[in-house]
Amino acid sequence: MALVIFKLGEAKANSTSKKGFFALKPHQGVRSRWGVGNEHKTLVRAEAQAQLYGDLMAALGVIQDHTLKNAIEARALRAGFEKAFIRYAKRLVAEVAEKMPAVDAEGCLDRLRIEVIPAVLSEIEPEQKQLPHTLSDDIQALAGDWECWLDKAYTGYAAHCLAGELSKIEALQFRFQYTFRLRRPEYRDEFVSNLSAALESSLIELEAGIRKRLPGRRSKPSEKGRRRGFPPNTAEHAAVVSIIQRFGSEWREHMPEICAALEGVIPLPKQFTAEEFRNWSEVAEALPDHPQLREVVRTYLTYRLRRNKV
Repeated sequence: MALVIFKLGEAKANSTSKKGFFALKPHQGVRSRWGVGNEHKTLVRAEAQAQLYGDLMAALGVIQDHTLKNAIEARALRAGFEKAFIRYAKRLVAEVAEKMPAVDAEGCLDRLRIEVIPAVLSEIEPEQKQLPHTLSDDIQALAGDWECWLDKAYTGYAAHCLAGELSKIEALQFRFQYTFRLRRPEYRDEFVSNLSAALESSLIELEAGIRKRLPGRRSKPSEKGRRRGFPPNTAEHAAVVSIIQRFGSEWREHMPEICAALEGVIPLPKQFTAEEFRNWSEVAEALPDHPQLREVVRTYLTYRLRRNKV
C-alpha cells in the first residue's frame, strides 16, 4: 500500500495530560523531572511528536488485511510501533541532554538516568492499567503518549489511505489489539524493558557530546595528583549492592523490601525528597500503588549496580 506524505499540522494531537508518578505540587512544575524548563520541554515534545506521528504512519503501511487478523502483519505492526516509540524516547532524552544545565558531565548523566529517563517512560506509558469494560469509542479513555498517538495515527491513516473503507468494528479492534496493548502487564513489562535498555544505550552514545559540553569531575587532577577509580561514595554503592544481592536475579520483584532495607543505610536521594518522601520506608510503602515510581526505583537500583562494577 502506498504511503502518503502528511502535513505537519496533521501530526498535532492533544495528548492526555498526566500527573506523572507522583502528585507533583503546582510550584514544583516539570523541572525536577525533565531537568529543563516548560518552554523547552514543550518545544522538544512538539518536534519529537511530529516525527513520531510520521513513523507510526509508516509502520501502518504494512496493513493489507483491514480485519487485523493477519499474523505476519501483526508482528510487523508491533515491531514498527515499538521502533517508533524507541526513536521518539531517544530523541526526547537527547534533546534534554543537550540543554540540561549541570555543574559537570557526571551530574548531567546521573540526572538523565535517574530523573529524565523515568519521566519519559512515565509519559509514554498509560496511567490506566486496566482494559475498558466495553467496546467504547470514547477517546477520553486514552492515556499516555502510546495510546494517544497510536489512536491519532490510525485515525489519520484510515482517513487518508483506506478511503472510508474502515468499519467501526475494525477501528475498535485496532484499539484493543494495539492502542490498549500496554495495559496488559506482560506486554507492558516487555516494552518497558526494551525501551529502558534502548535509552541506557543511548546515554553511551550521548556521553561524548555531554563531556565535550561540560567538564568532568574525574578529568580534573587534585593537588595530590589525578584520582582514579570512582568517586568517594564507594561504600554507598557497595551497601546498596549488598542489599540487592540478597534477592538474587529476581530482585526487581522485591523492590519494596529492598527500599525498606535501605532505611538507615544510605540517605534518600534528592529526586525522592523533592517529591516529599521523607525516607526509604515511605518509598517502600508507596511502591505497590505507583507503577511509575517502581520504574524510577528500578532505574536507580540498576544505576547503583552498574556503578559498583566500574
